[in-house]
Amino acid sequence: MKAIIYSRSQGGVSVVYPAPGARLVSGMQRAGLAIRFVSAVSLDQLDGLLTAGFEPEFAESEDQFAIRVAEEVRELGAEVVLLDASALPDDRTFRNAWKLVDGAILVDMEQARALQLTALRKARNDLLRATDRIAQRALEQVDKTEFVAIAALRQRLRDMPSAIAPLISEARSPAQLQAVCPSSILDARRVLESEIKLVGTV
Repeated sequence: MKAIIYSRSQGGVSVVYPAPGARLVSGMQRAGLAIRFVSAVSLDQLDGLLTAGFEPEFAESEDQFAIRVAEEVRELGAEVVLLDASALPDDRTFRNAWKLVDGAILVDMEQARALQLTALRKARNDLLRATDRIAQRALEQVDKTEFVAIAALRQRLRDMPSAIAPLISEARSPAQLQAVCPSSILDARRVLESEIKLVGTV
């Protein structure tokens, strides 16, 4: 099936598929009984005949249908291309950074870097909230060793955005961007996993 890809005015691209019910039909037939229409009508106008077991005779091929719908989108002033669904990128991690370049979908690396940093910031903030409970417990129990360790880890989380900025800037491909995962986040996740295991054994 063909996918219709067009550039959005606010940036990025949209991927849509023609609604099957909008495909034009020139007639219907069932067991030798044929109905011909004076002018083609859309399939979704023929629910009654479809329910009665009639099969549609399409007035356009699937490709012609996709081209017609694409032209309607193009009339709105958007850059439009038709691609086989199989030609779309499999990895959608940076879907919001897609852009159309010479009829192909590419990843806008500047936007992808911003998306990756935003995602890591969110992960960092979630981990700061989650480890706050551990820090409070260590403080209440006067466990200086644990408190110092968790405080140092939380400081690494706070410093994370500036620490990884060079790695994000140096990334030249989506794969390299996805590989940027700070050790502070990995260490904080291990601490939380150990905490969950300890609670589970109580």
